[in-house]
Amino acid sequence: RIIDALTSHDGIRSWWTPDAIVTTDALDLGFPEAPARFALSVDEVAADSVRWTSKGDFPPHWVGTEVAWQLMDHPSGSGSQIFFSHSGFAAADPMLGHTAYTWAMLLAQLKAYLETGAEGDLFD
Repeated sequence: RIIDALTSHDGIRSWWTPDAIVTTDALDLGFPEAPARFALSVDEVAADSVRWTSKGDFPPHWVGTEVAWQLMDHPSGSGSQIFFSHSGFAAADPMLGHTAYTWAMLLAQLKAYLETGAEGDLFD
């Protein structure tokens, strides 16, 4: 279910943005206030991991960065846990705080979707 939420058209649209075009090798994401679409390549999809690379020129501070998701069994033995990273930013990137905050909100939305099936759109 987690891999599907990170790799399928319906999955991405359910927790990130409804303006998503998802293929096996790319994510094309639109947001109401964004002047351009986000373009990410899907570099890896395995039973326990997903990895994307930002390929577009928007947002500029994302260019060439990598988003990685690693799934593991929860230590309690019930459910799963996700290790998330978004790496490759310039050391002095002034947008890093904004990006971290947005991902925190998105991860909460992903968690809610996975646990309850509730769909959400932060950018609506």
